[in-house]
Amino acid sequence: MNNKIPLTQPKTSIIILNYFGEKVITETINSVLNQNYPKDKYEILIPDNASKDKSLEILNNFSKKYKNIKILPLNKNYGFAGGNGKAIKHAKGEYIILLNNDCLVDKNWLKNLITCADKDPQIFSVSSKVLIYPKYFTVTFKSTDNLKSCKLFNTKLLRFGKETYLELPFKKENNLYSLDIPFEEKSDNILQICLEFIEKNINIPKLNEKIEHTYDRNKKSNTVSLFINTNSSTIKKKSFNKIQNAGSLVFHDGYGRDIGATVQNQKGDYERDFRQYDYDREVYSTCGAASLYRKSIIDKIGFLTDDFFMYYEDTELCERASLAGYKNYYCHSAIARHLHALSSKEWSPFFVFHTEKGRLLHIFYHFPFKVFLKEYYEFFKYSILRLGHNSVFNRNHLSKDIQYFNVAIYFIKNIFYIINRKKVLNQNNIVSINSFYHKILNGHWVEK
Repeated sequence: MNNKIPLTQPKTSIIILNYFGEKVITETINSVLNQNYPKDKYEILIPDNASKDKSLEILNNFSKKYKNIKILPLNKNYGFAGGNGKAIKHAKGEYIILLNNDCLVDKNWLKNLITCADKDPQIFSVSSKVLIYPKYFTVTFKSTDNLKSCKLFNTKLLRFGKETYLELPFKKENNLYSLDIPFEEKSDNILQICLEFIEKNINIPKLNEKIEHTYDRNKKSNTVSLFINTNSSTIKKKSFNKIQNAGSLVFHDGYGRDIGATVQNQKGDYERDFRQYDYDREVYSTCGAASLYRKSIIDKIGFLTDDFFMYYEDTELCERASLAGYKNYYCHSAIARHLHALSSKEWSPFFVFHTEKGRLLHIFYHFPFKVFLKEYYEFFKYSILRLGHNSVFNRNHLSKDIQYFNVAIYFIKNIFYIINRKKVLNQNNIVSINSFYHKILNGHWVEK
């Protein structure tokens, strides 16, 4: 069916920044085209950050078929801020929506975002309720043997990435192990979970849950393969969603956190969705993976700044809006399902450089200067000590540790530039930076 609909002035411009999205972009675009919202009231702009896979071929086929889709090939990778910034120059909508190329959205996602934003002209941004894409179920077992790793095979979730398996985190309390296992609800049938133990002479663990399963033990190694039938009625009843983001928080030291994310034993995980965040509310900042922004306010305060290649650019934009007297909101009924959390390679050297640089940048721009000095001093000292220690005792971490030092040097080399940028970014402030920071200290945006 050819849906070439002539566009009137669109209510909304949806920007889907693409970079090597060959395996995910088709499903993302189809979910946007399937919205319960008139197609002549939204346009889809897709900037491509010079992908070298088959992305452009896929995107061009969409643009030929749908009049409301426009492809914007870019000559290099401009990052999240730069790539989206290139697209906004072409946007005609009253609202701008940023959507990651690996997010699938529910049918009423767009309608609910716009309904929330329309309630108050002082609302600058509206964040979706971002769930991790797959469903989950939990299995538990007791074992005196020490589990080393847990890997998931034979799942359709692997089609989205390059991996041949998914590494699963596990929890242990006394001798009780607990595993949250993701699965593709519509297409997975039998999952294979490989349990690797430290010892070789192990006892096969017995699941506490009454679900259909079998074992296959490799006698030459310390592994057991657990096969689980996901079509069982028990799993269907016990399956649940996990929340990746229900708005975002920032703490006194500038570090941010997704509402819904948890950290235990220095390992990240996400809360089970018990509908605990199923109400709309004002939040500190919205997540750029799936958020709406009011174009008239962008025209006044500016959009994402290229100072942030990626990470913390969405936080800084929301801070700029708050200091100009506007609000950021979370809409619980606008559901997006994000694939990112399945295979994100966090804490790589690239990740370290841009997250730490982004944290210190937004502190410099929008926190009291004494807070920046304290955080920068602690960071500089930490980067020197870490680099010195690991260059002698742990050379495997050296490439990552150099990035901490590179961040510290960035602020010395670019100090005059960022001082001038601070003036530009805060020229619309009607709220003082000190009073804004005190709201952070007082937990103004924290769940009560």
